Amino acid sequence: MPLLPALLLTLARHERGDPVSLLRRTQHGGQRTQWAEVPHSASPRFFESRTMFVDALPEDVPEDEPYKVAFALLSQQFETPWMTISDGAGRFLDHLRLTITASGDTVTAVRWEEEHRTGGSPPHSVPIHVTWEHALHEDAASALGLLLGLVALALLVLMCRTVQKSARDDGWATAAAASVAGDDGGPRERRSRPPPRVDERKYM
Repeated sequence: MPLLPALLLTLARHERGDPVSLLRRTQHGGQRTQWAEVPHSASPRFFESRTMFVDALPEDVPEDEPYKVAFALLSQQFETPWMTISDGAGRFLDHLRLTITASGDTVTAVRWEEEHRTGGSPPHSVPIHVTWEHALHEDAASALGLLLGLVALALLVLMCRTVQKSARDDGWATAAAASVAGDDGGPRERRSRPPPRVDERKYM
């Protein structure tokens, strides 16, 4: 099951659901066809996983003759090598898996995986299972942004609690000062009792 990574960047910009250009050509009997665009109904859709069917082995091609196909995405910026639909000895292409990596609105990488089978009827159409992935640096940036957001939130909560505690402490200090002060806010007057009277009469 060969993996066919393509690491070229493309300048095409897409929105979710936009058709992604898919080209196809075949090789049979020593002849190669020119690139031809696959109808949009059988093309990948930007960031939408789906299964689509493309033409495979024509009915007028004998089963004992090899037949190959190649695909290309986005004007041949992501091109596959030749893939065998029929090897002429009863081994056929069963299905393809296409994994597309995107960063934002741009396709950054493509990976194809082939699954073959032995025996059975020749495939006149082949399913392509398309899945999408985010670029790793975009995932890392999202994780970093989330981490920074959580740190900022924690700092905000800590600051609010500090302010509330400081306000409570100030309130207690004010209440304590008020309990010591008089009603008019000044110090309370301390009254002293007059000294006891001394009887100066002398007893003979």
